[in-house]
Amino acid sequence: MNVSYDEQIRRSPELLSLAEQATPQLEAVVGPSHAEAQAEWGYEEEAGHKWATLQIRDAPEEVRTRLAPEELRETSRVRKRLRWLWGDLLQARLNRLVQGLLEDVGANGDG
Repeated sequence: MNVSYDEQIRRSPELLSLAEQATPQLEAVVGPSHAEAQAEWGYEEEAGHKWATLQIRDAPEEVRTRLAPEELRETSRVRKRLRWLWGDLLQARLNRLVQGLLEDVGANGDG
């Protein structure tokens, strides 16, 4: 898995450190079978709240979430959020594959 940290999160030492600490958990959730997957940690600020963002791509699927510093400090909570996010990506892939199969059956079948 290729993991990167954008320039914005690099300007926030606290969030960068928390994202770096969460990255091994992300790699464990994704596993070695998805070596081509890419993850990018970023930064957002909204209404005075700072967030780490995480975008995971395993072409063509892509998912994104944001995590508060408080969430990133709790290992079990981070692991749960990362599993949900990866599950969302896998569900999107499954939906795309099933839709493709249904289209193939419809195109080749009797109706």
